[in-house]
Amino acid sequence: MAAAVKRIELPLGDSIPVLGQGTWHFGEDPARWDDEVAALQLGLDLGLTVIDTGEMYGDGAAEELVGDAIDGRRDDVFLVTKVSPAHFRDGEMALACEKSLRRLGTEWIDLYLLHSRGFQLLDETLDALAELERLEKISCWGVSNFGVPDLRELIQVRDGVHVQTDQVPYNLARRDVESDLLPWCRTRGIPVIRAGPVAEPTQAAQSGRTPWRDAGAGGSRLGRRTRGRGSHRSGANPRARP
Repeated sequence: MAAAVKRIELPLGDSIPVLGQGTWHFGEDPARWDDEVAALQLGLDLGLTVIDTGEMYGDGAAEELVGDAIDGRRDDVFLVTKVSPAHFRDGEMALACEKSLRRLGTEWIDLYLLHSRGFQLLDETLDALAELERLEKISCWGVSNFGVPDLRELIQVRDGVHVQTDQVPYNLARRDVESDLLPWCRTRGIPVIRAGPVAEPTQAAQSGRTPWRDAGAGGSRLGRRTRGRGSHRSGANPRARP
């Protein structure tokens, strides 16, 4: 039976659970494929219905694995994936999105993230995202690894366009976002998804901190996402599909 997981809102007003599942490094070892699929399915059973992946994870293998895990359960999942900067241009993004949809075995993506700033003109990138929304290939979009200058530029490009979220590394070993990004996003109502909430083992060792010793250190309380994703004041737009 699924546990009751606290929910939070995206700027559009829809909500998703604060806890979810990330898939970085998933699909890289064929011998672990079935175990990783089973892990995601167990997470869904427990109420962790947000699944985060990306086209660059394992060269698309992670998306294929997620597709296996959510087969027959798509309506239960808030699906997040990322497009790499190499595909930010209009025609390239449309093609990249179609490939992601095929790998994921779905007709739509709930939240589509720009995976870092890239060098493309933001106007062109936003045009590509708007077209994907118009075609109902994606329900909404956000960004990943954007700093405050990037976000400031983004919201100024199109009359204060409201990005739905920013996904950034944030854990006991990497807390730099507490000084600028988190306060800036909080005052503007932009949710932050925490990537790598318990850090990689090498990061934890270098910092001299461990999750069980320093849990709760620092500013805002962020939701944790298993295997490296958590959200702070996030939400969703799970759109019904035929």
